[in-house]
Amino acid sequence: MWQHVALSALVDLGPVTQAELGRAVALDPKDLTAVVSGLVDNRLVTRTTDPTDGRKKILSVTTKGHEVVKRCADLGREANDELLEVLSTEERKLFLDMLTRVARIVPHE
Repeated sequence: MWQHVALSALVDLGPVTQAELGRAVALDPKDLTAVVSGLVDNRLVTRTTDPTDGRKKILSVTTKGHEVVKRCADLGREANDELLEVLSTEERKLFLDMLTRVARIVPHE
């Protein structure tokens, strides 16, 4: 799950340092290191040295990484469509609006 969270965040953020990614997804640095290593090992993300500060690493999503995120989004939409097919368009909108409101008040830890 954390690999998907980190990869999706990188798609949204663009190239960032590992520390910036960690802050964006609220993941402990030692846990993030393992997540990023998995993404790099699977060739979904590249890790390069920051040209302005050789101590920092810049993370970037590869073409394969972008394809994985798109495929996951497509599968998620298909699953939602199948799950909600019993509802009218108006009922779907109301249901999703209510879920969004609940999600905003539920702690995410």
